[in-house]
Amino acid sequence: MTGYYSVHTSQAALIQGEQEIERIGALLRAEGRL
Repeated sequence: MTGYYSVHTSQAALIQGEQEIERIGALLRAEGRL
């Protein structure tokens, strides 16, 4: 399994990692940085 930024050992880790990226991206957009 590969994500957008690294290789994960399980689908759960993949999903969690991608959700974290989305969360950070949303915060940056809310702050007008992205």
